[in-house]
Amino acid sequence: MVNALAAQLGNKRTDTLFSGNELAQNPDRKGKSNLIAGKLDKIAISLKLSPYDSRGNYKGKLLPISHLKIEPVYVICQHHLYMGL
Repeated sequence: MVNALAAQLGNKRTDTLFSGNELAQNPDRKGKSNLIAGKLDKIAISLKLSPYDSRGNYKGKLLPISHLKIEPVYVICQHHLYMGL
């Protein structure tokens, strides 16, 4: 999943997923993939979409997920709204 995300975003946009401290460590491609994977894992745990708890203990099989609970969130970013004025 991390590789698909990185391929979709491209290198320049993938770097926006990292803090300045993370980029200061100058991680290689594998290091960046590991950082993204860790972030995705934390999101999955926070949203209760992981069969593992935050300590890595298996909690059991996930139940089916309702599509209503995973609807997209649309965000308008001012950065992309410049009109050249």
